[in-house]
Amino acid sequence: MFSFNNLTFRSKIVGSFVILILLTAVLVASSVYKISSTREITIDKIENLNVRYERTRKALDSFYNLHFQVRKIVTDAENSESYISESEALIDKAKKAADALQTTRYPKEIGAIKNNAREYIDTLNNMLIPAIRKNDLNLARNVVLGSMNQNFLTICSNMSVVNGNQIRESKTDINSIKSHGTYIHAPPLRSLLQLFLPTLFQRVWQNVSEKSQVRQKRLLPVI
Repeated sequence: MFSFNNLTFRSKIVGSFVILILLTAVLVASSVYKISSTREITIDKIENLNVRYERTRKALDSFYNLHFQVRKIVTDAENSESYISESEALIDKAKKAADALQTTRYPKEIGAIKNNAREYIDTLNNMLIPAIRKNDLNLARNVVLGSMNQNFLTICSNMSVVNGNQIRESKTDINSIKSHGTYIHAPPLRSLLQLFLPTLFQRVWQNVSEKSQVRQKRLLPVI
């Protein structure tokens, strides 16, 4: 039966270092794999967050710009036609941005944003612009201060909720990566090293001591 003590001193030293090198290589490979896996997960989460945030940011910016244009239409009657003409591109951009929002993660909030965006644009096209062209400024102001302003505030409040949820979700993902992804978890391998290496070096040192004692005895003068 194979026994560590039956090996020569040279074999024990060479074998010990070979085993140590192999265990080190396993640790390095495990570390590289874990770091690579963590990097891929991190990049994926960042890209997903960027895509979702970009959609909500575009929608919010579009309606801010459109609402600012609406205020100019109402407050500057003399140049209203020019502002109405400029608003066509803003309306199209806001509509596309609202349509691009997805209800998968936050159906309640995104659904409210889409509904109020549609109502806002419909009111702008079917009530506000006709009132301005009829020179009915009182009706135009009431429309803006009433339903359109309410639609705009609802869009903004729900967008804040969505952005807040996205930020919290990203923080949770980052904390998860910090606690589980950036450190090397190999308890069995560490336990093996802790168990094996001290025993290995103890045996080697014991063997060296025995060899040294034998040599010293041989060098003693015979009386």
